[in-house]
Amino acid sequence: MKNLKNKILDSLIRKISAYVALTDEDVEIIQSLFKVKQLKKKEFFLQGGEIARYVGFLDTGIVRYFVDVDGVCKTYEFGREGDFFSEYESFIGLIPTTKNIQALEDCTYYEIGRADLDKLYGLLSQGERLGRLVIQQLFIDGMKKLASLYSDGPEERYLKFRAMFPDLEQRVSQYHIANFVGVEPSSLSRIRRRMVGSK
Repeated sequence: MKNLKNKILDSLIRKISAYVALTDEDVEIIQSLFKVKQLKKKEFFLQGGEIARYVGFLDTGIVRYFVDVDGVCKTYEFGREGDFFSEYESFIGLIPTTKNIQALEDCTYYEIGRADLDKLYGLLSQGERLGRLVIQQLFIDGMKKLASLYSDGPEERYLKFRAMFPDLEQRVSQYHIANFVGVEPSSLSRIRRRMVGSK
């Protein structure tokens, strides 16, 4: 387990280092506060009605975010290797979520709870800056997704899916991709055929 933790730590450190410079002491703090966890395929990280109490960082695997509307699941996001994942409205506000996060593959990830995340921001040499930059990125990403939802048609959303997740088309089922795009799988097949024919 020690070797596994060090392996994941490397990817996590690279991710955090993209936001702020880290000292050797910072690295030790991160290693002490994040815990190695695993999810089996189809297992839930979070389900509707629960309060999100953890943030994860994916080392291997894929998760999908979805809502259940009158028994119909609607996928609105994917997370893959190198992504932080949680339901931040619930995590920050300590309120029950209406959203779900489910593994589409076996996943290995690092997990940190709210109290330890607050401790991380307080102990890291640039912890406050890290927290501010992460929140800014979440806000920007959220606004882009909202704009796409209201302004893009299915073909535009499919093109954006391929641009955002170039490695997922061979790893995620057509059903989940179609669900993300907002069409039936048969309609997604027609979109793909039109795109191939237009080349």
